[in-house]
Order: sequence, then C-alpha cells, then structure tokens
Amino acid sequence: MASAIGTAVHNSVEDLCNIDLSGRDGEETGWLPPTANAILEKQWEQEKENFLGTPRHPRWKQEEFPRARKLLIGSLNILFAKARTGKIALSEVSIDIWREIQDMVLAAEGTLRTSCGRLMGRLDLLVSDYDE
Repeated sequence: MASAIGTAVHNSVEDLCNIDLSGRDGEETGWLPPTANAILEKQWEQEKENFLGTPRHPRWKQEEFPRARKLLIGSLNILFAKARTGKIALSEVSIDIWREIQDMVLAAEGTLRTSCGRLMGRLDLLVSDYDE
C-alpha cells in the first residue's frame, strides 16, 4: 500500500509539472488545488486498479487517500522552495507562477547517462537551481 501511495503522489507531481497551461490567463489563481486533487484522484484510481490486479495483496485502504493528498501538498511545497517562490498557499499559485516553476523543471522522470554509456541512473525530478 505504501508503494501505491508513493507512486500515485509521484505520478501526480510529474503530471502537474507537465500540464499544458497554454491559453490560460497568467493571473488566474485558485486553479491548482482542484487540478492537483483531480490528478491525484486519477492516479489513485490507476494505482488501485494495479494493486487489485496483483495476486496475493492485502486489502486496498481507501482511507489512506487523505494521507496521499498531504504528501502531494508536501511535495509541491518542496518544489516551491526549490523555485524560491517563498511560502505560498496552493490556492494563491497563479498560472504565471506555475509556468515559471515548469520552466525550472529540466526533467520529470528521466534517465541520465554518461557519455560513454557505462553509467546511468533514473531521476524523479531535476530542477534548475537559480541563484543571484
């Protein structure tokens, strides 16, 4: 169950980092909480389907969804900290702020390889680190 929660949260952050916001008003706020929740619900249902399709598993714990939501909010707050947006409520994140965050994301779920191809690794999220 812990793995299913982690995967749902991880995939939700990835989907949010890749969301298409073209044509949206840059000053729009209040969009992130319902969007994040809808994406998490979609990922949650996908993980539930995978979980229940696997033989020899314990029961699905629907009551863990609020925990998954808290973990998603925590993950987004880490992303805000990396983007140096300061402490900001999800409901106050404008489309323009999110576009800036998307610009900082170099890769969401990627593979890094050395030029010789002998060493490689997977990464969840690679973010530019801007300084003065």
